[in-house]
Amino acid sequence: MEEDFQAPQEVLLNMTRSASRPRLLFITPYLPSVSGGGAQLRIRASLEALAAAGEVHLLLCNAAQDARAQIELETPFKSQICSVTVLGAVMQAKPMVWASQLQPSALRKLLCLAWVTTGRINPATRKQSAELVAAIRANADAERFDLVFAMQAHWAALLSPALDQLLLPGGVSMLDWDAAEAPAMRAIAARSRFGNQPLQFLSAWANVLKLSFHEKALFRRWQHALYASPLDVDYFSQRSPRGKLYCLVNTVDMPELAPLSAASRAGTAPQVVFVASMSYWPNNQGILMFLRDIWPAVRAALPYAELKVVGRGPSPELRGFDGRDGVVVVGEVVSVEPFYRSADVAIAPMQFSVGSAIKILEALAYGTPLVGFEVSTMRHGLRDGVHAAVAKDKADFEHKLIGLLQDADSRRWLSQAGRAYVQERFARDSVVRDFRAYLGGVLARSEPHAHASSAKNGSQ
Repeated sequence: MEEDFQAPQEVLLNMTRSASRPRLLFITPYLPSVSGGGAQLRIRASLEALAAAGEVHLLLCNAAQDARAQIELETPFKSQICSVTVLGAVMQAKPMVWASQLQPSALRKLLCLAWVTTGRINPATRKQSAELVAAIRANADAERFDLVFAMQAHWAALLSPALDQLLLPGGVSMLDWDAAEAPAMRAIAARSRFGNQPLQFLSAWANVLKLSFHEKALFRRWQHALYASPLDVDYFSQRSPRGKLYCLVNTVDMPELAPLSAASRAGTAPQVVFVASMSYWPNNQGILMFLRDIWPAVRAALPYAELKVVGRGPSPELRGFDGRDGVVVVGEVVSVEPFYRSADVAIAPMQFSVGSAIKILEALAYGTPLVGFEVSTMRHGLRDGVHAAVAKDKADFEHKLIGLLQDADSRRWLSQAGRAYVQERFARDSVVRDFRAYLGGVLARSEPHAHASSAKNGSQ
């Protein structure tokens, strides 16, 4: 198996490793980033804690990654990662083996695939697992690991059949679910109607059943589960009372500079901002709804109000609003800081939420008052009128947004209260420190293993 495997390009290693340090396999869909999207920032926090606990090897689950492409790590992470195996390169090496993943048949989709917000759960076959294990071992120069840590349920499902081959005896498996998927899928299914769209109705409820099955299977297979919100811990603790659950909240860096005061923007047009990845469908759906159903009333009350939509991947439909009624679709930017600094209010118009949107925390960290729907703010524990303006429906959202734009004192108070709340509960340094302590305790309780000094060093 290993003789004919084509190993993908590795990241150059620049760190000195101790033979006694635990070896950790980190399964992630993205590389970490200092200023990336929400998933990348969560991955960054996890990586920092993992790197403090042991020697980290990445399995980059980006099936589209070209085997010849250079893996570019940002400078802060080069010393934290010892090797990278790219799933896309493994698939390209033997496409026939991975055909069921790359182009699943209609029957396999019907029986195996389960919907999640960022992908589809689709466990690997035995042969696929063997190929993946061989690739990881070739790049990491290690047979097994003390800890296997998976970001997101669908990648954990893909690796589940290979866990026994990847873990040392007594090793630890840990799955970062981020958030519960099944309740959100049930909400979507409950809104569908058989009479109107029978195929969508049947598909939605089939996904509910499949997700429930996968939840149980993953709980049996993975020893520790992480969630971004106490709400999700409560949900899963009822389904796995003896499960080892940990609430790893999403984090933000606290900007050093104080936010601009409302007085410094006196006399300018009211400024509203929405910062998010527009390629993520709940964000796109939310801002389109806002532009159609809420923004016209805001402009009627405040004719000079302006809205900036910031983030990569705006859809053609969203771009169609650019330049109309004070709307500017900015797209991707190098830094979001100037947009938060110049905004009077930030919005979170998403009406569907599974994870806990980091952009909400980011807005509050910059001291920008926020208006958001309850579904988008509840996982952060935000209270209406205490940390942010939390709307129950579209009319309430419209009323609260107009009120904040017209009331500088309320904006100033929410700015201070929201920022203080984020500083206390979601500042990255303290969250990472606590998670490092948790990982240390988990690894200390696992069986100790001595490692031969076999890790690769220098250029390949």
